[in-house]
Amino acid sequence: MDLALFPLGMAFGVLVVHAGLDWWWASTITAFVYAGSLEFLLVGLNAAATPLAQVALTTFLVNFRHVFYALSFPLHRVKGRAGKAYSTYTMTDEAYALTTGECAVSWSGRRMVWLQVLCQVYWVGGATLGALFGALVPAQLAGLDFALAALFVVLAVYAYRARRDIPTPVLALVCALVARFLLPGHVLLLNPGGPGAPGLQLPADPLLKLPAEAKRRYDLVGFDLRGAGQSSPASCGLTAEEQADQPYKAETFAKDVDRARTVAGKCRARAGDKLPHLTTRNSARDMDVIRAALGEKTISYLGISYGAYLGAVGMQLFPQRADRIVLDSATDPNRIYRGMFQDMAKAAEQAFTRWTAWAARRHTTYGLGDTPAKVRTTYWDLIARANRTPIQFEGQTLTGDGIRADNRTFFHVRKAAGRIAGLKKAAEGENPAPSGTPGQVQEPDDNYASTAWSFMCADTRTWSHDPEEYRREAIRDKARYPLYGDFAAAITPCAFWEQGSEPQTTIDNKVGALIAQNEWDSQTPLFGPQAMHRALHGSRMLTVAGGEGHGVLYAPDSSPCADKAATVYLTTGRLPAEHLTCQALAGQK
Repeated sequence: MDLALFPLGMAFGVLVVHAGLDWWWASTITAFVYAGSLEFLLVGLNAAATPLAQVALTTFLVNFRHVFYALSFPLHRVKGRAGKAYSTYTMTDEAYALTTGECAVSWSGRRMVWLQVLCQVYWVGGATLGALFGALVPAQLAGLDFALAALFVVLAVYAYRARRDIPTPVLALVCALVARFLLPGHVLLLNPGGPGAPGLQLPADPLLKLPAEAKRRYDLVGFDLRGAGQSSPASCGLTAEEQADQPYKAETFAKDVDRARTVAGKCRARAGDKLPHLTTRNSARDMDVIRAALGEKTISYLGISYGAYLGAVGMQLFPQRADRIVLDSATDPNRIYRGMFQDMAKAAEQAFTRWTAWAARRHTTYGLGDTPAKVRTTYWDLIARANRTPIQFEGQTLTGDGIRADNRTFFHVRKAAGRIAGLKKAAEGENPAPSGTPGQVQEPDDNYASTAWSFMCADTRTWSHDPEEYRREAIRDKARYPLYGDFAAAITPCAFWEQGSEPQTTIDNKVGALIAQNEWDSQTPLFGPQAMHRALHGSRMLTVAGGEGHGVLYAPDSSPCADKAATVYLTTGRLPAEHLTCQALAGQK
């Protein structure tokens, strides 16, 4: 039994350093606290910055059993005040079990004290050694915090074999099951993306269709990203025009450069002291503070779009804190952020090609052309016509560039066909009914745009500060991807932004995660999350074949197959053995 304390102590030492504490904390806690299960709890309480009153109450409740130990512990055999004091101080579960058994009836007080000395030496020595070499143990190694519980299981088995006492273990099991049902003790942190989308109210959002079993298991927690919503909101005082996307044109490029420089200048003037700190790395640290404040040793997470990237950064910075991580619609972590925009242009072209074939097969319904080539011609003729004479459509005045600015259009083939057919009729002087696809709406509040640029410009140091480089890339991408390439490659405020406080995070770890993705996604094309999977070596892909749109899980029109797979992972912690593919709902095919 004494020797068993040494590997158990090593497990405790590893747990201490993985919790972010210095190695000497392991020696200090085991030497001076020396209270077994309480020591394991203290690691989490300390990491969570738990108030002293709560620590004191926890200590009292956990160690209250020692009051009953004292009733039968043979302290009368120990001689001298010092011996009695030390024997009382080191009366652990193991020491009590060994000294009160039938085989210990004849033991002298001296033997009892030496047994307790050896128990503490093995415990302190093992913990110190485990802490010193803890950095060599993978951070995502599971089960270290269960080491002491495993020892109690062994003790319980031996006790049962010795006394054949059935009611006691049955009662303990019933208590554990009741506690598990009433106090599941798990938190699911949610982030809707952006960067800059408010997330505080996300747990109560009626569009988030989390199943009942997930809600029973988790306390749902939303939060506003720093700079967004109610979290010290950033505002640069941007006009609607300064928030709008602009395509590259040679004759307006100088004006575009001035606009980007103005946006950066406004943000620097209005929020310059905040800007270096509005980063994904700092937001991942904020999430860990939330975890600690809630008293959780680990955290589960569901992040959508940018929220998926935020989750991946959190996994990289705090791998030991990650429990069940779901990344919905992730981007390529190596192409943050300019490369991500350019990937959107590539994907838009692929979606457009798919759509022209779909619309051609339904020419009798939409009247856009009976071959893909004719559908393509119809569209570009419409764009040219709208650039000459803007179209009045669904309460908006749209130029051809205004129509192209929405890169999401062709990822929903049925909605896209209705919208383009409606625009065509409007251009021809007819007054069509609304197509069901909303037009672009300018948001007067600039909090979202201010926060988004703050994060995107400060997160990475790969943004060029040479306007001519943006010109060259815009010309190149407009030729390669005519639909959206000149928008995606246009100059941005990041060309004039001051450097962020830290370099970009490299994602490369083995933490488990489930990455969910639609096949046809405008913002995070399929090849993006596949790249994220290659960076997260412990992840699994969940792909919805034929799925359309940005965002996969728990939406009103989401795939039941995908929702079920994600729920199984969230409620059991078991990742699929292999990558999964679900089929989209019939209406999306």
